[in-house]
Amino acid sequence: VLGGHTDWVMALGMSGDETRLISGDARAGVIVWDLPAAKETARWTGLPWNWIRAAALSQDGKTAIVTESCDKHDDFDIPAAALRTYDATSGQIKHDVMKNHLPKYDIKATSYGSAQVWRKFVSAGLIAADISPDGKLAAVGQGGENDTGKFHIVDMESGKVLREISGHRYGVTDGRFSSDGKYLLSTGRDTTLRITNVEDGKEVAALGSPRGGQFKDWFSALAISPDEQTVAVADIAGLIQVWSLS
Repeated sequence: VLGGHTDWVMALGMSGDETRLISGDARAGVIVWDLPAAKETARWTGLPWNWIRAAALSQDGKTAIVTESCDKHDDFDIPAAALRTYDATSGQIKHDVMKNHLPKYDIKATSYGSAQVWRKFVSAGLIAADISPDGKLAAVGQGGENDTGKFHIVDMESGKVLREISGHRYGVTDGRFSSDGKYLLSTGRDTTLRITNVEDGKEVAALGSPRGGQFKDWFSALAISPDEQTVAVADIAGLIQVWSLS
């Protein structure tokens, strides 16, 4: 049992070598763990009043990408959302991705006008995150209730957003890179599993079909088998569906 948080744990991510875990909570607290030793190796705090919505670690556990936003549903006096990359060994910020992407973004602003600067980028929260196996790219997905949830593809070295890809009506719920980093597999509230080419953003396949509305039984999570021959998807109706990728 890793007992370092004092509020709801909202996000988890594991390094590819399975030696590090990152966790984030509803008080903007982030902890990186040494799993074999069951102890903290780094801890930091995001912006006040924010939740950590998603977090991911690189293959070696040395780099992290973390998203955060407030759960307040109106546009007044809300803190700025954040998307940052970190040195996961020290908690030092490497890149402020939103500041790089949005010139008018102000981390200290809480007014209605400031929220409009980043609202379209964040949508109802960036709730899914993954780092490619080679550590060069990250994908962060727009969740919540929206028209078409996209994934932002981020260059981890520069901290710049390269492009938007995929698209799930009503918002995304989960996303994972293939082992070669060429494809992104994603799930969403539209009850589909989508496979998208990361480089050009073209959709390779859409599995499943919408089943009558965003609150019916949308897909909530996915997992890819180690040999990448199958993918399992869970939905909020209590079912797990398994597809053959071959």
